[in-house]
Amino acid sequence: MYSFKLPTELYQYDTFPEFIQEFALNEEDLLVTNAVIFDNHLKGYNLPCHVIFQENYGYGEPNDKMIQELCSWWK
Repeated sequence: MYSFKLPTELYQYDTFPEFIQEFALNEEDLLVTNAVIFDNHLKGYNLPCHVIFQENYGYGEPNDKMIQELCSWWK
């Protein structure tokens, strides 16, 4: 039994600005990334969305504890 199901859709862009424009990120969006990627490539875009860093919640493959902690960002 599934609690919910997320269908997969993949998009590919040549640049991050193309992605930002297409998806029109706003304050209701959440970007999950790594601090190094954010600092080196995304910080200068002043994104309006929430940004959290995966490594703040654990390392390796996600487990139930990591997912629960990741989901706690909005509480």
